[in-house]
Parts: sequence; structure tokens; C-alpha cells
Amino acid sequence: MGNDVGDFNNDGLLDIRNILVRDLNQDGRPDLVLAGNNYLVRPSLGRYDATYGWCLIADGTVQFKPLMPVESGLIIKGDARKLRTITIQGKTYLVAGINNSNLQIFRF
Repeated sequence: MGNDVGDFNNDGLLDIRNILVRDLNQDGRPDLVLAGNNYLVRPSLGRYDATYGWCLIADGTVQFKPLMPVESGLIIKGDARKLRTITIQGKTYLVAGINNSNLQIFRF
């Protein structure tokens, strides 16, 4: 990813556990939802909890524009492991599975 989305190598360590590929904005291009964090590390290293998840919107080239949580509404709290979508009565939801915690559900 280019400088437009930040240099993840220098900003901190992100532990991405799952990536969901889906056209979030119905423009015909696949976008990405990333979830992660890792609480199962040695206490001397500290938890890897630098993210609430990421929505990355395809820009039509080979790059993605990250949406801040206030833009996307995505705030996954905890040690996220899995992302899935479900459809209930014609509405699509994102379900985030959190290690040792409750599911978190977001409406698309």
C-alpha cells in the first residue's frame, strides 16, 4: 500500500487475523475488511491491540482508501478472529468473532 493509506511498517505492529473481501460500496470492485489484534502474547511484549478493524475501499487502480472508524462505523473491540457476513430478511450484516467474548454485529 502506498503512502496514501499510511506506512504500516513504521506506524506499529498490526496482527491481522482475518480478511473479508466484499463490494462494500456497490461500485463493482472488491473492497476489504480487516480484523485482528492478539491478546495471547507474553506479558513482557504487551498486547497487539492497535486496531479496531479496517475498511479499505478499492479506488479503481491497485490501491485502497482506508476509512476511519467514524466514516465506516466499524469499531471491532477485542481480539477479533473471524469475519463473516449473514443476511437476515434481506439485510446484510458483518459478524465479527471475538476470542473469549461476544460476537459483534455491524450492518452494511
